[in-house]
Amino acid sequence: MPASYRRYPWVGFSPDREVGKDILFVTDVSKTIDGVKVLDKVSFIVGHDEKIAFVGDGNSTANSLLMGCAKCDMNISVACPCERGLTAENLERAMQYAEIQQTATAEEAVSNADIVYTDAWNSPCRGKDDTGERYRITENLMKFAKPDAVFMHCMPVHRGKEVSAAVADGPQSILYDQAENRLHLNKAALALLVK
Repeated sequence: MPASYRRYPWVGFSPDREVGKDILFVTDVSKTIDGVKVLDKVSFIVGHDEKIAFVGDGNSTANSLLMGCAKCDMNISVACPCERGLTAENLERAMQYAEIQQTATAEEAVSNADIVYTDAWNSPCRGKDDTGERYRITENLMKFAKPDAVFMHCMPVHRGKEVSAAVADGPQSILYDQAENRLHLNKAALALLVK
C-alpha cells in the first residue's frame, strides 16, 4: 500500500522474494529459528551436522530459510517444483557459507532431516499436474526424515494443500510454538525500530 494512503507508520516483514519475518535468525545471541522454542525441542540444531529440509514453493520463506541456515552454518536441502525455485543470487551467496542441496524430489530433500519446513503455495505451479501432491508434506513423507524430526510452517496453514492435517496437527508439529515465537521476535524488532 502506498505511504500516502496509510494513516500510521507501517513495517512490512514479508517481501516477495527476500528475507522476511518468516525466518528471523538472532545469530548474535544464539542460533535460533523463529525463537527459542525450536531450540527447546531441537536443542542440537546449531551445528553443521544437522539438516533442515524445505519442501514447496520457492517463495520468500524458502529464500529466507536458505540464507539464514547458510549464515548459521546449517545444512539445508530444498525441493521446489517448476521454474519458481530459489533465486540464483541467494543460492550463490548461501553456497559460500554452508552445504546447500537443491533437489527436484521431496523425498530426497526430507531424507534424514531434523526439521521439515514448508509454507503456503503462492506460485503458478500450484495447480499444474500433480505438483501439489508430490510436494505436500504428509505422514509418509515425514517417514523419510529422522524419527524425532519436527515439522514447521510459518502459517497460515492450508491443510490438505501444502501439508496434510495429520502432520500439521500431529505430534511432530511445532507450528504453534513457532508462531508464538515469531510474535515475540516481531515485537522485539518493532521495539528496536521505535527506540
